[in-house]
Amino acid sequence: MSPVLKPTIIQRNNSRHLVPPLENSRPVFRLEIMDDATLELKLRLHGRTIKTGCKNIDNVLSNGGIPVNSIVEISGESSCGKTQICLQLAITVQYPEEMGGLDAGVIYICTEDAFPSKRLSDLCDEFVKHLPKPPKNIDFGKNVFVIHVYDLKQFQTCLFEQVPNLISRMKIGLIIIDSIAGIFRYDCDIPWVKKLEILEKVARKLHDFIADDYVAVVCVNQVTTQIENGVSKLVPSLGDSWGKHVLTRIELQRSRDETNPERTFTVTLDRDIPGGSCKFTIQPYGII
Repeated sequence: MSPVLKPTIIQRNNSRHLVPPLENSRPVFRLEIMDDATLELKLRLHGRTIKTGCKNIDNVLSNGGIPVNSIVEISGESSCGKTQICLQLAITVQYPEEMGGLDAGVIYICTEDAFPSKRLSDLCDEFVKHLPKPPKNIDFGKNVFVIHVYDLKQFQTCLFEQVPNLISRMKIGLIIIDSIAGIFRYDCDIPWVKKLEILEKVARKLHDFIADDYVAVVCVNQVTTQIENGVSKLVPSLGDSWGKHVLTRIELQRSRDETNPERTFTVTLDRDIPGGSCKFTIQPYGII
């Protein structure tokens, strides 16, 4: 048995800061002056995607994968596969570009549970074996940078200080927040009006990342019950205050039949193509 892969743990509390605080806000509209290298990178990544590793899912996504320079939301009930998809993306983003990756690392921000290192390790062993041409010489653990945050103060420190510091030092292609709703719903020390202000500031910072640093941002979201015309349905948490910032919205569902392992992957919002859906199952070696 191979040793358990160990991702890089950046922080478990707010006891240390990596860089001085950044400015709290930027203008929405600004003149962007790029050197030749930056312009070449931006043009090359335009329209690029990160493969999920599941052909059925990639086929219903814009251009065949999770779009770069986009804020992607993945919502659904517990145990429907949200974190599983994020873990696969943490692997596939490290693939070379010709294999559907970005040859880059991932920043994985955990706001609820501890990062599932064992599951990622198992995926790295099994998922890669099922590829026609497995990538060589990639130490997946060294390119996964995990940050644990437990309240909104730590979350803001993470996004405005630690993430920019990592991006400036490492080649990062993906930022994952698991989950965006958890940190806002469970921090009870801050009134909701103030939380809405922080949520707007956080969303603007995420837009800065996708515009300035050419990364994909994937946010896991919880679901809540909404009543319309006497009928209840599950909708992503945080309402329009968050939803207006999302560019690609994905909903996952699992069968009520416990004997049915199938889940449903549905694109409900996409800036490029009409939404589509497909079925998938979770196996020890990944999603198929």
